[in-house]
Amino acid sequence: MGLISLPAGACITTSPECAGKEVAFLTLAECQSPLAQYLGLPVPGVAKQSAVQSFHMEYLAEPAALVQNFVTPAAPVQSLEVPMVLFVPQIVAGWTPFPMAMPLPSPNELQQQIHTEIMSYCSDQSFGISGVATSSSSESGNNDMDSSRSTRASPSATRRQRRERAAVCQSHGSSSSKVERLDYAGLMRKLEVGETAAAIAEIRGSVRRLTFEPAGCRIVQSALEKADQQSAADMVSELHGCVRRAIASPHGNYVIQKVVDALPIALSRFVVDEILEDCSGIVRHRFGCRVMCRILEHSGGEANTWMMANEVVKEAVDLLLHNFGHHVIESILEHGLPEHKHQIAVALHSNLAAYVVDRHATYVIESALKQCPSEDQQMLIAALISNTDNLAWIAETQSGFHIVKALLAHSPETRQATMHMLQPVTGRLQSSQIGYRVVQEMQAYMRMSAH
Repeated sequence: MGLISLPAGACITTSPECAGKEVAFLTLAECQSPLAQYLGLPVPGVAKQSAVQSFHMEYLAEPAALVQNFVTPAAPVQSLEVPMVLFVPQIVAGWTPFPMAMPLPSPNELQQQIHTEIMSYCSDQSFGISGVATSSSSESGNNDMDSSRSTRASPSATRRQRRERAAVCQSHGSSSSKVERLDYAGLMRKLEVGETAAAIAEIRGSVRRLTFEPAGCRIVQSALEKADQQSAADMVSELHGCVRRAIASPHGNYVIQKVVDALPIALSRFVVDEILEDCSGIVRHRFGCRVMCRILEHSGGEANTWMMANEVVKEAVDLLLHNFGHHVIESILEHGLPEHKHQIAVALHSNLAAYVVDRHATYVIESALKQCPSEDQQMLIAALISNTDNLAWIAETQSGFHIVKALLAHSPETRQATMHMLQPVTGRLQSSQIGYRVVQEMQAYMRMSAH
């Protein structure tokens, strides 16, 4: 007959097949590993009040009935010699029937091991679109925009990672040493006094590194403005492959904007090529929306630019309400193709009641009343002034006030129709602070027309 050892508090029942076998119960302390005992972890099966918890399941003759029953609380098993375990719900973490042969580390050694593991984990992280922790051992960076959904690193972790990156940069070869020896103030003076060639020769090979630095990004922007076409081409070649990472940077995004703004399309085309696959993420980013607006302003004739605009317009229904995305929608209304403007007008008309009270969408409505084709403008105007009560409700809201102002300033016909709809509710508008401002705007236009 063998001896069966069970964890303390295990619930058991009998079975004729195992009759005659001995059962020994371990104490609660024996259910823990030596390491758990050493660290003072709670004993498995003991509640906060040091009461032993256990569960049992009734032994049923019918298997089908066993499935239909639930586990119910039961009193702890104290001393019961029975041959078979039916159900042991407790999970004894780290429990092993064999004693540890190795000596346990001291508390200081254990703390050092935990610190080493944490440092190893943190050093493997990467900076993404939201500015989350990253490994900068390779300046080529990680262009994955999905890291924008990661959690933000704590200030202490950020400082520790800066020190680690500085140590990695110091361990690099002569190129890294060259960056450390750069005189930023001297470089800026050279660019200001016209010694552009000498300054560019000095920063060549370090453009990518400078792009991500607070002072370095200003030097790169100034050099791009003053460089000739060949020197500019050599400089931007160092930025190929890291556009999305630069857009995510609070410093690098200005360099990318300067590339698009100051250089010809032939040299800045690589920016559009690298972000085309992730327009949805970049248009919603606080820095990415700026870059996309610059692209629409300066690269309107490029096929890839219109492909980018097509991807953005497909999501216009959501972007109209987005705090960053609506800027790109406005830029498309100003610089985009007529078909893009028409799609945006249709998106606005589809849910105009929600957009007129949203502070982001109202900017787009104002722009649409100026930039959309005439037919689309009339479609939106007809929807806005179709009902007196609705127009009065719009005029009494903070966001809607700007729309009413845009209607009054649109054209003489639209102004007259708007004032005609609001005239019956002038008393109602004067009773509210925002509505009173609308009445003042109406009176100002009336005085202008009288003269």
